[in-house]
Amino acid sequence: MGQLQQRHASTAVVADEAVTKGTKAVWFQLGVVNEGAYERTRGVELSMVMAAAPVIQIPPLG
Repeated sequence: MGQLQQRHASTAVVADEAVTKGTKAVWFQLGVVNEGAYERTRGVELSMVMAAAPVIQIPPLG
């Protein structure tokens, strides 16, 4: 299994644990996307962000 496939599989586990434990939000770093995990978290109204890096995507304030 390649690194990308492992990352994808790991995200499903993380999302499922977050749902089970009643976590309020999940954030997957830039380049990490799992649509199935997203659907499961949204099904229980858990906030989820995928493929985001605020440090890169939000211009410096100042």
